[in-house]
Amino acid sequence: MHGVSVRRREVPGRTPGRSRCPPRGPGAQGGHKLPRAAITAGEIAKEADFFSFGTNDLTQTTFGFSRDAAETKFLAQYLETGVLGFNPFETLDRDGVGQLVHTACAAARDSVDDIKLGICGEHGGDPDSVSFFHGAGLEYVSCSPFRVQTARIAAG
Repeated sequence: MHGVSVRRREVPGRTPGRSRCPPRGPGAQGGHKLPRAAITAGEIAKEADFFSFGTNDLTQTTFGFSRDAAETKFLAQYLETGVLGFNPFETLDRDGVGQLVHTACAAARDSVDDIKLGICGEHGGDPDSVSFFHGAGLEYVSCSPFRVQTARIAAG
């Protein structure tokens, strides 16, 4: 966690000590794009002001294949033959990626109860995924502009 601590002190405009800044203000972010970051979220939370789960990257690293390669080479076949029941880049894989997000949220809140938690990525515009994120305790989603309205409706 030393690298997180050093970078945290270097954030321009950030006041010393733990900030309550929202994701748009200056602050130390725990970007969770890798399974290891999700698994060690409790430690990372001690040095971060907020977490933003990069669900596209987290999906790629959890499944072990790139979105581009999957969607151009084999994902259609996986869906047709039932290897996968849905496209995990469109709807969150609750059992794998979702479990990592849920575990990370719980660990982060155990360490820092008021940490801000959210996601960025296309899953933020999928109603089923937004429902999961709400249940996991995430406070915001960020997605592409054409999916914002869907995300708002799903969030209620």
